Amino acid sequence: MSELLQLKGTFSYDEYKLILEALKRKKTTFDDALKGEFIILRHDVEFNIDRAQKMGAIDKEYGIKSTFFFQVISSAYNPFSVKNKAKILSLIEMGHSVGLHFYISHVPTNNFEKLEYEFTQQKKMFESGLELPCKIFSFHRPPPWVLEIRKDYLFGALNAYGPSFFEYTPTPKTIKYISDSNHKWRYGHPLDNLEFSKMQILAHPDEWSKEKNLTELEFLKSLVDESRRDYISTVDEELKSFAPYRDKIL
Repeated sequence: MSELLQLKGTFSYDEYKLILEALKRKKTTFDDALKGEFIILRHDVEFNIDRAQKMGAIDKEYGIKSTFFFQVISSAYNPFSVKNKAKILSLIEMGHSVGLHFYISHVPTNNFEKLEYEFTQQKKMFESGLELPCKIFSFHRPPPWVLEIRKDYLFGALNAYGPSFFEYTPTPKTIKYISDSNHKWRYGHPLDNLEFSKMQILAHPDEWSKEKNLTELEFLKSLVDESRRDYISTVDEELKSFAPYRDKIL
């Protein structure tokens, strides 16, 4: 307990491992969750595919099969680059599942026709670019009108916010939903809610690192610095004349 109190809210891999240790006794995937009690571990990847790969390795170490969701129209990363595609496919080799993180911020409120059109287009990109079937998806930053669509299957794919996995209420009775969005535990800490027979935990890989005492500024800076190094590496590979200046930019 004292170790948890010291680590709670640090968003360090040590805190994450404590959570996984507690989840080892009861875990499942979205597909299996339709059959009964569950603890689902979900990862929406917003900024950093390297951190997703790292988190996938930790999940595998603890014998947990989790589900990773990737955007296909993100401004932060390209899932279809040779390097990133290989990293995403490595998650499947670890035993995890991969789905679409469905970006909908540009869809007008209550425009269900546009919503379905966008899903069809992003699904095509996902399947063509990653050469994987798109069997499951999670909404990116879903507004209320989207969450009010209470269907497990939507547009021919499994919906992570479907009624079998998510109760659309601030006071859930059966299914506990927990999220680490914006570097804060939303709706409680996983280890404080193990009495629920059904739980969906959203842990964004971007939010976690090996560091234990990062301030909010330091956390954001670490994300930006990692993306910056990756971008510089890409430029270095493409422009041979860049090498003399690389160290001055880093």
